[in-house]
Amino acid sequence: MKLIRFLMQIRARLPTRRRRSIRAFVSRIGVGVLEVSPENYVPSSMRHFSVDVVVHYGTTFNDGTSYVHITLCTPSWIEGEFAEGAVLRGQRLLMMKEYNGTTLRSALENFASQCVSDSVDKVYKKLARLGDYEYEDYGESSPPAYYIDREHERESIRMIR
Repeated sequence: MKLIRFLMQIRARLPTRRRRSIRAFVSRIGVGVLEVSPENYVPSSMRHFSVDVVVHYGTTFNDGTSYVHITLCTPSWIEGEFAEGAVLRGQRLLMMKEYNGTTLRSALENFASQCVSDSVDKVYKKLARLGDYEYEDYGESSPPAYYIDREHERESIRMIR
């Protein structure tokens, strides 16, 4: 895997006649507080969980990486946290019916492979669509999901975690 990334970086730096495409790739995925690999993470319940995921992305343009924060959960977890009659807006949220680290890695790598552009900034903007990008809204925080209807607004913005 490292060899492929290395070869992609070399290829991206070779002079070409046309404008080169910059591609994103997954550098590292950390699940949970300890940021273990997806394949090594085991939730307390495979079908009812919520966990923070940090995805480190690199590009074929340079050696640096940036990261995106995501909340990974099951529909049953959301249902358990959801107040009766509320309207919920999801942000930086991925859902799986049952936890599978290999499937999670594959989905994140597939998403990264679709982030291609002639500008590194454009590539990172595409990656930021997945979750909270490292430098997006720098200094501000946004909850992953919150109630947007007046009836459930009594706690201001209720964060779902």
